[in-house]
Amino acid sequence: PRDHAPMAPAKKSVMIAGLNGPHPRSVAEFRPADWTPNLIASGLSAEPLTLHYFAIRGLGELPRLMLELAQMPYDSVMYWDTKEFKDLAPFGQMPLLMGGDLDTQDTVLCQSSTIVRYIAKESHLDGSEQGAVGEGRADMVFECSKDLSSNKNAIHATIDAEKEKLHGMLKKAEEMLDEFEGPFFSGMTVTYADVGMFHVLSTIEELKPGYLKSNDFAELSDFVTLFAELPAIAASLTS
Repeated sequence: PRDHAPMAPAKKSVMIAGLNGPHPRSVAEFRPADWTPNLIASGLSAEPLTLHYFAIRGLGELPRLMLELAQMPYDSVMYWDTKEFKDLAPFGQMPLLMGGDLDTQDTVLCQSSTIVRYIAKESHLDGSEQGAVGEGRADMVFECSKDLSSNKNAIHATIDAEKEKLHGMLKKAEEMLDEFEGPFFSGMTVTYADVGMFHVLSTIEELKPGYLKSNDFAELSDFVTLFAELPAIAASLTS
C-alpha cells in the first residue's frame, strides 16, 4: 500500500485582542440647528429623547428617520453585546424610547410602530391636519408599508405566486399615491406613512437596484428619490 504523507497540524485561529470582550454601548447625539436647551423652533419639548437599539438599522431605523424628519433632539444609544437594556424594557426587547416628556410620566415606550406613532403625534406628522379621516388614511398606509416589508423578500423568489403577491401590493400602493396626486401619500402633506413607505421601498431598491422601475412601478421609484432628497432625510442618510 502507498504511504500517505503525514497531515499538517491544524492552524490555530487567531483572535484579535479586544474583539471577544464586552463592547460598551455607544451614543450618537442629534441636535437640530435651531435647538436650544429651552425651546426648539417647532415648539416641541426641548428635552432630548433617548432611543435605545442595537448598533444596526433593523427595527430602530424607522424611529430614527421619524426623529430626524421631525427635527426632534435625541440621543441614539446603540448596544453591541450587552443585555443591560433588559432592565429597562417593558417586554424585554428593543427599540425603546424614553426621555423628553415621557420622563414626566415615568414612561418607557417599546415596539417600533408604537414609537413611530408617538413621534408622529408629538410632531404633527400623524395626518391630524386632515382630521380623523387623515389620521385613518395615514395609519392605513403605514400598515400597508409593514405588510410590504413582511413580503419584500419575494423580490428574490423563484415562485411566480410570491412575486405576484408582492407586485399586487406594490400596485395598490402606487394607486394610493396617485389618488391624492402626490407627491406624498396624503397629497402635499408628509406623514409617518410616507416614512414607512420610504423605508420599505428604499430597502427593496437597496437589495435590488432599479427593481421598482424595471417592474413598472416608476411612480414609487420617483417617490423614493423625492423623499430621500428632503433636507432632513438627506442629512440623515449621509450622516
